[in-house]
Amino acid sequence: MMEIRHTTKSAFDGADWSRMRSAHALMFVSVNALEGWWSLLSEEQRQQVLQAWSQQPSAVAPRVWVTGLATAQAALRLGVPAEWIDRPLPDESEDSESLWRVVQPQVQPGGQVWIMRGAEAQGSKHMGSGHGRSWLGDVLTEQGATVQYLATYERDEPNWSESEQKIWRQLCESTWPATRLVWVFTSAQLLKETVKRMDTTSAMTPRVRQGKVCVTHERMVPLARSAGWTDINCIGSGVVSLMRFLEQHFGAPHQPPLESSI
Repeated sequence: MMEIRHTTKSAFDGADWSRMRSAHALMFVSVNALEGWWSLLSEEQRQQVLQAWSQQPSAVAPRVWVTGLATAQAALRLGVPAEWIDRPLPDESEDSESLWRVVQPQVQPGGQVWIMRGAEAQGSKHMGSGHGRSWLGDVLTEQGATVQYLATYERDEPNWSESEQKIWRQLCESTWPATRLVWVFTSAQLLKETVKRMDTTSAMTPRVRQGKVCVTHERMVPLARSAGWTDINCIGSGVVSLMRFLEQHFGAPHQPPLESSI
């Protein structure tokens, strides 16, 4: 429902790069945010930060904060050692609140944290602070930390190919029982974009809106309700939460994700 692309900019200049390297932590809201940031670095900057991370945790290098297992695994693939990565405990939701319970003891007044996130494409012709939930940044600021937001990827409405439009129409016109339809939304923007496309497909509603909706956070429940759904389930963030819900709903065997060293 969205097209994701990395922002375009040359490598960070000396001042920004110096502040970033000496920050207490770099927080990445998603895999896209992490990979977008990595794409902005020059090869020299990549080697510098990898060398810093290869030292003991007491070395001067930023911690890597993530909310999800997928982002943690992406950081590992880029070469970030596991001991530098902080994420929510395995049995907790993959969100900012759970991450905060892990990293709160690290935060000191005056410390700097960079939060990498996405931006709407229309307003992202140049690097900026991006858009997204600011809960963690607000809490960090209250604790006396300095927060810097950076947009490292762009979200845009996709231009669907004819085959993709055909798949969408087939979904709209399908005769599946409404009770077997499950919509999973991991962000408010995805939900809004889906509703927008539904409203341009007259054959789709109201039958589709009789299906189940899964959202990852309570703040998305009113948005789904205002779009016409009534069977709304807040399942929490992360693959495990989704698989548990699908197991309960469809009776499918639960297959946990591969074990990780994170």
